Amino acid sequence: MARILIVEDELVFRTMLETMIRLEGHEVFLAANGETGLAQARNKKPDIILSDIEMPGMDGLSLVKSVRANHDIAHAYLILVTGQGGQESKLDALRAGADDFLEKPSSKQEILGRVEIAQKVLAVQRQLREAEERSKALADLPGKVGAEIGSAEAALAAVHTAISKKDPAALAAAVKEAKEALARARAACDAGAAPAGESWL
Repeated sequence: MARILIVEDELVFRTMLETMIRLEGHEVFLAANGETGLAQARNKKPDIILSDIEMPGMDGLSLVKSVRANHDIAHAYLILVTGQGGQESKLDALRAGADDFLEKPSSKQEILGRVEIAQKVLAVQRQLREAEERSKALADLPGKVGAEIGSAEAALAAVHTAISKKDPAALAAAVKEAKEALARARAACDAGAAPAGESWL
């Protein structure tokens, strides 16, 4: 289930949205204006923000812009709601950085449908971020493993030197370093491995 912030100055509509969304099992946070909504977003870090556009003080468009400008909460899926329909209102919402747009009045099915779509989009975005992190780990892997192999080779050379000089202490230290370098190389390979049941190919 998702963490959802509702920003709405009309008490009746805010309560209706809260009840409807809570009954679907989501965690819900409330704000009666844009300023409080932004503070709640920073504090609660919701997955989805459902906000009215027309509010006193900070309106929904300004809230969206502020959320998008904040790195910690910029990932939130933003749905703007307005009583003023029309193509221009939709374009204003999208230009501000909103992901979706709802007109008042909207049916329960439409509102919950948009929330479900938001969850699916967020899930895909999370998968993409994870794929990017894996890709970076793979890109860094040859360099990390190569460095550790170089360390192991240097340690093995030290082993040969210690043997030729019959120096037990130097030999023990060189063997220890070789083992540790190989262990670090193995750990780097394990960290870059595909998750169980998956493949990089």
